[in-house]
Amino acid sequence: MIKSLFILLLFVFQLCVGQNFPKSHPSEIVGTISIVAVDTLTGDIGVAILSRVLSVGAIAPYAKAGVGAVATQATANTTYGPVGLEMLARGVEPYEVIGAMLVNDGDTTQRQVGMVDAKGNSYAFTGSGCVQKATHMFGPGYSVQGNVLSSESIVKAVGRSFEISHGTLPDRLLDALESGERAGADAGYRSAALLVVRENGGYMGFNDRYVDVRVDDSPTPMDELRRIYKLWMNRFTFDTQIRSIEVFMQQNNVAAARTELQRLVNDLNAQLRDKPDDPDVLNRIAFILATYDIDRERALDLAKRAAKLEPTNDRVLSTLAECHFYLGHYEEAIAIGAELVKRSPANDNFWKRLQKYRE
Repeated sequence: MIKSLFILLLFVFQLCVGQNFPKSHPSEIVGTISIVAVDTLTGDIGVAILSRVLSVGAIAPYAKAGVGAVATQATANTTYGPVGLEMLARGVEPYEVIGAMLVNDGDTTQRQVGMVDAKGNSYAFTGSGCVQKATHMFGPGYSVQGNVLSSESIVKAVGRSFEISHGTLPDRLLDALESGERAGADAGYRSAALLVVRENGGYMGFNDRYVDVRVDDSPTPMDELRRIYKLWMNRFTFDTQIRSIEVFMQQNNVAAARTELQRLVNDLNAQLRDKPDDPDVLNRIAFILATYDIDRERALDLAKRAAKLEPTNDRVLSTLAECHFYLGHYEEAIAIGAELVKRSPANDNFWKRLQKYRE
């Protein structure tokens, strides 16, 4: 049996040796447009990118809180990301960083890279061998770069849209990229990504990924990216915004704290407009408005609406009790708190809150 197996393997090996395998072909021509930018007021730094390549979010965008952001594309040299950020962290300005990386790169003709640092300094490079039309533009706080474009004006559309925009950095980045798409950035894109970093801005404050969403393969990547971004914002960013407001106040950065608070309120209002009768949304927003003394009268109104929709939901009733307590409605808070303890006597949170209401 062993001899038979050996003969079979030898036969297969001979077939393989005689086979003319096709030589590897150059990569398919793919086009990409991206923007790197910083919000110097809040310190947010990010990258938004749209491409014909599969999973561009795994290749091109790099960012580090307090340091800067890099987009490496065309025939991307992915070492530009970590090396560039390391140099920026040492205080080297973007034009010097890119210059140094190009000197050490064996083939720069098909490289395209954009970079911004935390101070708003920016720079970009487009190699002479990048598939046309390929160009870039940069200004205070941002850099835009694109290749395989139907028109160089697409890069202008992205850059100018960003310059005149207001609001949060993630929104401004997405809006700018969509302006480029409307300007004729081409159909055929299949992936997109948005990465925005903020110090301790990630999940539970344990990392810096304030927004990290991507679409790996879709016929409408920008629409899908916007949809996922909206879900991310509604689920993860409210706590981060509140932590940031507290940090800004501790730093005596009143302008940043006021701006972040207004953005938080705008985001909450947008979520309410989207889902005005969702008890989870009503409950979450009521809790935020009451706990952080943003608008406690409105919080109570929202909590009552949530309780009317789900009168047996313990989380909803707990928020309603808190809203009453913060407004000095102690009898109402005690009544609801006592009912919650009656339902779940082993729940320590309900017990502690009831004691707080009775003090």
